[in-house]
Amino acid sequence: MPYSLTWSDRGVDVTFSGLISASDILQSGIELRESERFARCRYQVFNFAPADLSKLDLASLRDIAFEDTQTSLAQPEPALAIVSTSAIADALAFHYKQMAEHYKMTWPVVLFSTVKEARAWTNTL
Repeated sequence: MPYSLTWSDRGVDVTFSGLISASDILQSGIELRESERFARCRYQVFNFAPADLSKLDLASLRDIAFEDTQTSLAQPEPALAIVSTSAIADALAFHYKQMAEHYKMTWPVVLFSTVKEARAWTNTL
């Protein structure tokens, strides 16, 4: 599995590594939503820093943003932090955020370049 979930009392960290696909990201979302802990989440940190995103395309990101928006309408609480460290990952994260806003996602989506910055933000929630 190209991702790992680490739950805390207030949220969840999802860390991706290696070559990942859109289906890997969608599967992580399914796994999150199926957990009873998701209902208590205040934040989600999706860390793509160790991942190779070369298999992702914009159409897939639109699909992911749409799925996440549907989840956010039913579960509006958890804010979403996205960590990326490469120019390609930054562009993909920005596109995802734009699509999420277009679809009227209820989760705030904030982009970060380090997990430390994302963690500092989640501590304010």
